Amino acid sequence: MSPRGDGEFFGWSEITISQDVSSVDGARLQFVVLEVLDPPDVPDLTFLKLVTGEAVTPKGRTLVVEKRGMPKNEPSVPLDIVHHGDLREFFPDDHTIRIEWAGVADVNYPFPADGITIRVAMRVVVD
Repeated sequence: MSPRGDGEFFGWSEITISQDVSSVDGARLQFVVLEVLDPPDVPDLTFLKLVTGEAVTPKGRTLVVEKRGMPKNEPSVPLDIVHHGDLREFFPDDHTIRIEWAGVADVNYPFPADGITIRVAMRVVVD
């Protein structure tokens, strides 16, 4: 992650499952966790002021997770789930969900030249 000069950033994740979601009773987001991977000396995610995750389909965008402010000395932080309903409508091909990440980072944080690598762990439970 290397934010723009104004602190804004963007990224995306996709989860593809083998099961066809149209053949199940439901799909729900169980958790989303951000974790600093590299460089190893970054102690936490406090450089992030705001993170949002939206499910994106050809029909539109829906906010599913967000987090304002990050705790000190926690390199792994769960995001707040905003959308607690069924996710099947966000699998346009019945197998893949796309989450687009946006937010604002602290422009005064001393970001390394190569940026900071953050892992996103998400779990979608299919019922």
